[in-house]
Amino acid sequence: MVLLPLTACEEADPSLMPGPEVASKLIGPDGGSLSSPDAVLTIEIPPGALASSIELSIQLTTTVPASIGTAYRVKPNMPLMMPAAVTYNFGGTDVSAYDVSRLTVGRAAADRFEPLEGASVDADKRTTTAPDPSLSFGYGLVVGTGNGGTTGDTDGSTSGDGSTGGSSSTTTGDATSGSSSGAVDSSGGSSSGTTTTGEPACGDGQVVPGELCLVDGTSVLVGVGPRALALADLDADTDLDLVVANGADDAISVRAGDGAGEFGLDTPYPVGNNPADLRIGEFTGDAELDVVVCNESAGNIGLLAGTGGGAFASQVVFDVGNLPRSFVIADIDEDTIDDLAVVNNATDDVSLLFGNGTGFDAATTVSVANAPVALAVADFTGDMNLDLATISGSALALRGGNGSGTFGAPANYDLTVAGTALWVADVNGDGDLDVAVVVELGDEVLVALGNGIGGFGPATPYPVGSGPLAIEGADLDGDGNLDLVVANGADTTITVLLGNGLGGFDDGGTFMVGNGPSDLAIGDVDGDGAPDVLVSVQSDDLVAVLLSDP
Repeated sequence: MVLLPLTACEEADPSLMPGPEVASKLIGPDGGSLSSPDAVLTIEIPPGALASSIELSIQLTTTVPASIGTAYRVKPNMPLMMPAAVTYNFGGTDVSAYDVSRLTVGRAAADRFEPLEGASVDADKRTTTAPDPSLSFGYGLVVGTGNGGTTGDTDGSTSGDGSTGGSSSTTTGDATSGSSSGAVDSSGGSSSGTTTTGEPACGDGQVVPGELCLVDGTSVLVGVGPRALALADLDADTDLDLVVANGADDAISVRAGDGAGEFGLDTPYPVGNNPADLRIGEFTGDAELDVVVCNESAGNIGLLAGTGGGAFASQVVFDVGNLPRSFVIADIDEDTIDDLAVVNNATDDVSLLFGNGTGFDAATTVSVANAPVALAVADFTGDMNLDLATISGSALALRGGNGSGTFGAPANYDLTVAGTALWVADVNGDGDLDVAVVVELGDEVLVALGNGIGGFGPATPYPVGSGPLAIEGADLDGDGNLDLVVANGADTTITVLLGNGLGGFDDGGTFMVGNGPSDLAIGDVDGDGAPDVLVSVQSDDLVAVLLSDP
């Protein structure tokens, strides 16, 4: 998994208006209201809707879908115990082309706004108000299918299909996204919309090959600036638990899964400066799972040994190169003990940390090309030894392994464009490993099929969202073929690419998760046997949960 650059945690989202264009207020269990800086959007939270105080903010934005009027970004995204009243004042908006009686507040969902139901329009005050059982990532003004009531003089005229931002609530095609279920999470999570795809209908309990069914579960509030995440059963209760690397507060968050798709209270553990990547494995010989974290700004790897029951000891650090960006776990020297390979962006090398049964030996290094950003360790040549693949700029370099922990000279494969993240699997079923490379600046993923002897065929590009950063793969639609999931770091979405089993991919849809998706983890967190998708959302300090619901 390849994550955000060092400075990304510290930079403001350029799509959000700076300075005075943001309003914020502390609101507690007694309720309260907040209006946007231009007084267009107002959110009123009633008494009893919150269990504890939150810092509510509203900011003008361009990252949410198009709206008839101005669109707004809201933090946090979370469920409420009682619905909030969301009011949009359209007095300064040209609505002459629309039937004013049908205007409603739109809730951001993937590539459009979903109209909130039960809206009440006051044509004299030029406002529309609708209830929302959870705070959305974004709000705008759209045309709904019908409102709870209209008062005053409706002087707007009816026009065609309504707003410019996807005002219709009809869901068709390969990927759609609906409105919030409003589930309450006592552990401090959040809930957003529902997304279903495929025929017959999702949610009927019937697993149909080729049916992609992702619904928004209860998102999980974590630390500041989450950059990476991983799933594993840490407490041996058969349920997957969640670990998150929070880049901006130098800690990891550990949350126990309940087996039904939700997670318990956050247990933080301090780590090094700016943790950028993490993985889970067993490195100390006690059969307890451990957490390994890549501390990018500290230039080291932190090992947090599991002590049982999902708890961990303080980290023990192992020095590597400068700006370690990501790492992988593999038995590189074939001694049955897992090792680490760490890509160091600023020292142009890969650090090898060989496991010794209680931790790791001091690092050895493999020099690579300038400014490497991603790596993989796998058998690309078919000789049963693990090889080392790295990405530096547009070069995919492959070094053959000899099984003893050393590698040969690189063979370079020209991607023609700079890669950002790397994923390896056999996507066409021929027994040879293939690669998928994320191209952040090109908003695409390149897939190159391997020949089994260390070479690759021409790369095929597949468009995704804006600024993709991370990629994972699994069979999401149950057809036996591997699919791809891409985190689009410069917008609010992930993209699903559905594999055809022959090495090609089709568009499986775009799903909204929050602002600044940074990493992905796939696993069955609700116990229904279908893989679910979890996404760390860096700018929102949460993990979005998309549950498979066949």
